[in-house]
Amino acid sequence: MRKIIFICVYLSSVLLANDNNIAGKIGSLGFGLETSSKINEKTKLRYNINSYNKDTTATKSGIDYTIDLELKSAGIIFDYYPINNNFKLSAGLYYNGNEIKIHTDTISQEIGDNTYTASLNGLIDFKPIAPYLGIGYDKTLTHKLIFNAEFGALFHGKPKVKLNGSITGNSAFDADLKKEESQLQDSLDKFYIYPVISLGLLYKF
Repeated sequence: MRKIIFICVYLSSVLLANDNNIAGKIGSLGFGLETSSKINEKTKLRYNINSYNKDTTATKSGIDYTIDLELKSAGIIFDYYPINNNFKLSAGLYYNGNEIKIHTDTISQEIGDNTYTASLNGLIDFKPIAPYLGIGYDKTLTHKLIFNAEFGALFHGKPKVKLNGSITGNSAFDADLKKEESQLQDSLDKFYIYPVISLGLLYKF
């Protein structure tokens, strides 16, 4: 379902844009493509799509996790230029397909209050639709090139943690797994806002 929404937002962005431009972006949402349509002298709409994957490791509660970070998002953003310069205020909505997959090797490790020879795997995801607020600046370089910088916040809500284990039919393990999941959830509850920083270069056809 998320992939369908992702494709629909992307296709809408291409069809709705009418100013014959495209921008490449890089930032905390990953690598992105963006296009825009001007409404009037002070307002415009932007449509973007972003993606990035990264594998890393981290230790939490004594457990060594392998982490697969998958960033996937698409946004529709309204820009308002309050004064006659290139400074802008932005608000919009993002399809938020960002998620984090985690797993461990099958080793002897402390899970909850006891030690087991087991592996863990889990998923950390966020609200599928997230509001966005930001500020930015557009700098005209030539009649065809515009540099832009943007700083904002994606309100994706508290992360949702789901943890699974390789041992089944063991009530003690299930209880310890639930405790481990709860500890991981508590450690992530404060990350309900995702910072958005991006730099881009727009080309006019």
